Amino acid sequence: MKNTYTKIFIGLSTLAIVALVMPTHYSFAKTTAGAKAETAKQTRVTNLKTKADTEIDRRVKSINDLLTRLGEVKKLSDTEKTSLNATLQDALTKLNDLKTKLDSDTDLTTLQADRKAIMDQYRVYMLLLPQSRIIATADGVDTNADLLTGMVTKLQAKILTVPAGTDATAMNASIADMQTQITTAKAKSDSAKSAVAGLVPDGGDKAKSATNTAALKSAKDMLKTAMADLQAARKDASSVRDALKKAGVVTSDTKVPNAGTDSNK
Repeated sequence: MKNTYTKIFIGLSTLAIVALVMPTHYSFAKTTAGAKAETAKQTRVTNLKTKADTEIDRRVKSINDLLTRLGEVKKLSDTEKTSLNATLQDALTKLNDLKTKLDSDTDLTTLQADRKAIMDQYRVYMLLLPQSRIIATADGVDTNADLLTGMVTKLQAKILTVPAGTDATAMNASIADMQTQITTAKAKSDSAKSAVAGLVPDGGDKAKSATNTAALKSAKDMLKTAMADLQAARKDASSVRDALKKAGVVTSDTKVPNAGTDSNK
C-alpha cells in the first residue's frame, strides 16, 4: 500500500512540474516566432527600399541625361524647350520626393504602395522619356537637313565651274534628288514632333495608353524614314563630289556632313 501511495505522489508531482513548465515553454516559443516574423518583415522592408531606390535612381539618371541632351538642341523654340525642361524637372522633383518618402517608410503596406507609384504615377519610361527623345532626335534631323541644304548650294556653285564640254546632267539630277530627300526628311521630322507634342501620361487609362503607344511608334517610324532620306541625300552629295573630282574641280571645301541622329539614344 505504501508503495502505491508513493507512486501516486510521484505521478502527481510530475504532472504539477509539467503544468508549471509548459506555459513558460509555450510563451518562449511564441515570443521567438514573433521575433522571427518581425525580423523577416524588416528584411523585406529593407529589400523593397533597395529595389525602389534603384528603380528611381535609374529614372533620375535617364532624365538628367536627357536634360543635358536637350540643352544641346538647336532647332527647338525657346518656348518648346522651356516647356519640355519644366516637364522633365517636375518629374525629377517628384521622383526625388518619392525616394525620400520611401526611405522613411516603416510600414510594409505603405512602402509597397509607394513603390507601385513609381510606375503608376510617374510614367517616365512609358511616355516622358521616349516623347522627349523623339523631339530631340527630330531636332537633330532638322539640323542635319539644314547642313545638307548648305551643301546643295556649294555643290551647285561647283557644278558651274566644270570645264567646258563636261556633261553635268547626272550631277544636276543628283542635286535635284538631294533637295527632294532633304525636303521630305524635314516634313517627316515635323510630323514626328507634332505626333507626340500633345501626349500626356495615361494615368492607368488603357485606351489612352494604347493611343500614346501608337503615336510614339508612328513618330519613331517617321524619324527612321527621315534619317534614311538624309542618308540618301548624303549619297547624292557624294556622287556629285566624285563627279566634280573627275572633272578636275577642287572639292576639299565640300565635305559631306553626317546624317541624322538615332532616336533610341
